[in-house]
Amino acid sequence: MKPFLRIARGLGRYPLALSASIFCSLAVAMLWGGNIGAVYPVLEVCLNGKSVQQWIADDIDEANEGIDKYRQKLATLPQANLTEQQQADREDWLSEIESLQDTITNRERVRPYADMLPKDPFYTVLVFMVILLAATALKNIFIVANLVSTTWAVQKTTLDLQNQYTEKVLALDLASYDRFGTSQLVTHFTESIEHVSKGMHVLLGASVREPLKIIVCGFGAAFISWRLMLFTLMIAPPTALLISTLSRKIRRTLKAHVSDSVHLNRLVFQSVMSLPAIQAYGMEKPMAHEVDDAGDERMRRSVKISFWIAMTKPVTELAGITAVAVSLVAGAYLVLNQQTDLLGIQMTERPLTISQMLIFFGMMVGMSDPARKLTDVYSNLQIGIAAADRVSEVLDEESRLDFASANEPSPDAPSSRDRTNLIPFKDGKVEFKSTAFGYRADQTVLNGVDLCVQPGETVCIVGANGCGKSTLAKLLLRFYDPHEGSVTIDGIDLVDVDPKIVRRAISFVAQTPAMIDDTVSANVRFGSVDASEEDVYRAAKLARADEFIQKLSEKYDTEVGFDGNRLSGGQKQRIALARAFLRNPTILILDEATNQIDQHSEQLIYDALREYTRDRTCIFVSHRPEVFELCDRIVVMDHGKVVADGQPEELLRTCPPFAKLFAANLEMLSSRNAA
Repeated sequence: MKPFLRIARGLGRYPLALSASIFCSLAVAMLWGGNIGAVYPVLEVCLNGKSVQQWIADDIDEANEGIDKYRQKLATLPQANLTEQQQADREDWLSEIESLQDTITNRERVRPYADMLPKDPFYTVLVFMVILLAATALKNIFIVANLVSTTWAVQKTTLDLQNQYTEKVLALDLASYDRFGTSQLVTHFTESIEHVSKGMHVLLGASVREPLKIIVCGFGAAFISWRLMLFTLMIAPPTALLISTLSRKIRRTLKAHVSDSVHLNRLVFQSVMSLPAIQAYGMEKPMAHEVDDAGDERMRRSVKISFWIAMTKPVTELAGITAVAVSLVAGAYLVLNQQTDLLGIQMTERPLTISQMLIFFGMMVGMSDPARKLTDVYSNLQIGIAAADRVSEVLDEESRLDFASANEPSPDAPSSRDRTNLIPFKDGKVEFKSTAFGYRADQTVLNGVDLCVQPGETVCIVGANGCGKSTLAKLLLRFYDPHEGSVTIDGIDLVDVDPKIVRRAISFVAQTPAMIDDTVSANVRFGSVDASEEDVYRAAKLARADEFIQKLSEKYDTEVGFDGNRLSGGQKQRIALARAFLRNPTILILDEATNQIDQHSEQLIYDALREYTRDRTCIFVSHRPEVFELCDRIVVMDHGKVVADGQPEELLRTCPPFAKLFAANLEMLSSRNAA
């Protein structure tokens, strides 16, 4: 419940819409009860054939007669030494006098307004019917205004929540991202936040409006007889207990339902992303069957949720009908027998009239209808609460990469955006000192790595799959922090630096470059949004990308498609390289950047790098021996450690892991170069 209320507090950012919604709810509730109460004088007029003015005058006269009667009775009592019975009679008569005086006061209060009504009973009924219709129309106007203002406030708050969630997801460290998974993060954005939105809508709308109706009708019924109202509401406590039990079942089932949605979305994502492999190996039916099983499980859970929600409706409806039936039976007994007591308990001070009983009954019906509607409100609220719990798991996730509070800037320091440009790394000296790391607690990927890359030096890190090459790059980019040891740039430990500042000093080109669904120019400028067109052209030419860009239909304004599906692998890689060059970084990292492209594109990229890496720290992670000619030295890793470094010829003789990986390739490369 706390996460949902914390999110719902965001509605307070829109006070005008919030105030309008609450005001309209109050107006609807007042008109709801007022419409029922307005029937009372009509009943009196119709049943007695009197005008309202005559009815008020008769009531006042009758009350005065009653007061005189009770005063005469009081006068017969002795002045002192009253018996217990006489004392009890005296208190009853005084209470009756006080009640009759209240009646006179109330009638005198409304008499000026009654004088404005017609004197004829029939026309009086017509006036009240017109008032009733006008009040109903006004109530509907307030209902529309309530729905519009509520929707506006909720949608704005939902948009804020989506933005907050998106910012949080994009700021997650990779360890947290790995823990949640893509499907769960997307499911919460597409489904859970929508459920939270619906929950906020009923929280601000119906859950305010319907209880106010109940309260207004409750006051109306209590005005006639508060004791009789409490008597008829005896059914409420056990009903509330039963609904509370059902709500716990609903919430537990809803949490499981969200997990089912996450699992189903994970399978769908996996099927779409692996479509070529699925079709190539004839796995369409098995994958479809797996998705069908997950969907079937989610469907069964949905039916279970519907069952528990459906159970709350008959419970609430039965309780409402019971309360109305009790009020009708009890009221009928009191009216028909002109009694004030029920089961030995005083219900009214004076016997109820038929008109009063009918209005009391109407007020009880007016309470039962919103109570029935609250069943759906409560169900949607429970769904929103369960969804808010899951969304808050992501929102409350604390980054493992926050730099120490001692290093946070003072309030007078530049903003975070300005601080991102204050790069403390100028030389680009990289050091891994006794660095240990594992993606899981039971896993060791790096085990005491010691490596130093001098400013302006180009090194290539090689080794068998799983030896930790790419992990070094991820630690340097501060996607993760080492479990032991340190990673420094220019002698500064990266754990003491904002990750944004670390990454601003580094350009990273991955094996599969990320492309946004935009133009070529936007993809080159990605990460350097303030770069000019001239800077973009210069970087593209340097990356040998300009030659193919000029052949595209719209040149730099050509749309690349989703994930760059309108470009070849080599073209995407050269755009990614231009993007890296445009940042003008202190350090350049290429992680298997040429593994999946053709030889021509690879050679163009090497030509670009040969020119660009001069006097700049550059780290290659690669299996390609063609990279070696660009490097000052080769670093060999094996089982999470640096086992050797040097020139390829030397490593072939002295480093068995290197010779095992590259002996044949280097001999072939030497023969090809000699030819």
